[in-house]
Amino acid sequence: MKKNFKAISLLTVLTVMVNLLGVFVMLKPAAALSAGSDTMTSLTAGAATDNHVVAFTTTGTGAITITFTGFSGTPVATGYTAGSDLALNPTLTIASSTAGAQSVIVTGLTNPAFVSSYTVVVAADGGSLGIQVPIVDSDTVNVTGYITSSIYFDLDTNTDNGNCAFSTCLKENGVGALAAANYTVDLGQLTTLKVNASAGIGVLSGNAAGIGATETGAVTHADTVSGTINSIYFDLSSNAASGVSLTYSSLNQRLDGPGDNAHDIPSVVAGADITQSIAAYGIQLINSPAARSFGGLTNVVNTNCAATGHFCSMTSVPQTIYSTNGSIEAGRGRIDVAAAISGLMPPGTYTDVITFIATAQY
Repeated sequence: MKKNFKAISLLTVLTVMVNLLGVFVMLKPAAALSAGSDTMTSLTAGAATDNHVVAFTTTGTGAITITFTGFSGTPVATGYTAGSDLALNPTLTIASSTAGAQSVIVTGLTNPAFVSSYTVVVAADGGSLGIQVPIVDSDTVNVTGYITSSIYFDLDTNTDNGNCAFSTCLKENGVGALAAANYTVDLGQLTTLKVNASAGIGVLSGNAAGIGATETGAVTHADTVSGTINSIYFDLSSNAASGVSLTYSSLNQRLDGPGDNAHDIPSVVAGADITQSIAAYGIQLINSPAARSFGGLTNVVNTNCAATGHFCSMTSVPQTIYSTNGSIEAGRGRIDVAAAISGLMPPGTYTDVITFIATAQY
């Protein structure tokens, strides 16, 4: 009986303790403050922080103080009062608050001068909540890179807008056509019956009826191939912010033949048309490059040769045929060549060399 009494007594003590513990748990009050954070616009030591966004949740409605330990300055927040301790621990006082989530935007503070962790203390309802914030030597990362100046320029001579190397472009487009030693526009056999022009140039104003259809057809070339006449295509890309220009110049300023200068095929007058039976030679910008660009790119074309019936004159002084006022990427343009003769031109081969120069303005 004595042993059973001891067992019953021990069980009774344990039951009382468990019941008391349950009472203690039930009587523990809910936390007055929770969910605290301080989001700062700068964590750099000694920096003036634009904003502290101090957030927390309170269960009470009484006064609240927020102390910025280690910071300096006078805390300012709309509708709230700066505390009296402004030397080492600036304090902000909230006279009364509604229960629930709070968010207070504080300005006017400077971060501590030394790298460490500091505590922002929110006190309310007889309790306090410590919010740790890091102060670092720098909170920014500089990212750098560089771009070199660049320009890409290339020529092609063909009738299909294809790319070809200077030594593989064909002399003309026809069966049996061979590659030329350099970019070539072979105007073929010139007669007084028509204007010989790069394929696709279209009807030139002022020509006799029916001449336009012949212009885009095949002509007989010196190598006996019957084929259409090449155009000059150019690629142009540059990251020059101030733009890029394309100039041309003529070695002979005319199509130079076997006779004296008076019997050569002269340059067309700038802006004029090339017509049947009137000796003239010139170039025309058919398509200015359609390209990607930065900002409001403006294509500037030589008005003397940028429309049907208008040709640029051939001169030894470089002339701008196309330019931009900004960077250009993947530009592709087309220039056509045309010539007409009178009956006074002696037989033989007539030649010229046109030089194109692309210049970027960085």
